[in-house]
Amino acid sequence: ALADLLLVSGVATATTLAWHRVSPPAA
Repeated sequence: ALADLLLVSGVATATTLAWHRVSPPAA
């Protein structure tokens, strides 16, 4: 359960970072 939570939070962080890299104005 804890590993799943860490995995989900990691994916969310990676997605957010990638989105900010692709479209900075949307930040």
